[in-house]
Amino acid sequence: MRIPVIYSKIAKGKFYAGRPVLYNKSAGLRDMVPFSKMEVLKPQAERAVDLVVDVASINQNRFNSVFVEKIKIPGNDVWLMEAIRTTSDVLDAFMGSISKLLIPCQTIRSWTVLSEAFSLSEDCIPTIVCHCGQAYVLGGRFDVDRIVEKLLDIGYHQLAVLDLDAALPVETWKHLADMHLGIIPYNHSEELDKFGFLDYAVDPKGFTPIEDEHPDCPKADRDL
Repeated sequence: MRIPVIYSKIAKGKFYAGRPVLYNKSAGLRDMVPFSKMEVLKPQAERAVDLVVDVASINQNRFNSVFVEKIKIPGNDVWLMEAIRTTSDVLDAFMGSISKLLIPCQTIRSWTVLSEAFSLSEDCIPTIVCHCGQAYVLGGRFDVDRIVEKLLDIGYHQLAVLDLDAALPVETWKHLADMHLGIIPYNHSEELDKFGFLDYAVDPKGFTPIEDEHPDCPKADRDL
């Protein structure tokens, strides 16, 4: 399944999608349009899935209860990526109308949050955000396969790897596919189709992110 990624914000009670400008692990939005104007969000013959990123929540590392309570796309299932700090945030997220919750590993307070989220709901998807070829987790930078292995050990069958600047080499993606085909990959290209992942996160036409130039990439940390 190909799942469109919708970078979004809420303003005066209305939802907008925009073309993201990626700065390190955060994003700004350009060329914003109301959800109602996006073809990919309109009801289809069959019920579709949309991966909605609450940009303000991720940037501020703060759970956005207003966004969570109001997000709904008629005719479509919403997979929401929201800043999750605690187990209480996980519970609050499912008070809305979402089908699945993507939990960024960079926003959690501890690994316990992901362990408890796994126990609470099979609809939680841990999400590894990568930049400069490294995974950002709990304030540190790590090799992505180490984080994937730790999440699989918890018991997760589905997780996402978002390669924001498409810096992960093809060899890494092949290794990840060998580890687990339930990984949802995202790197703004079609080249990952050949590895056989079950699902793919993709950019809608006209909404490919703009990568802001970044300085030298730091090295990965040693310990989790």
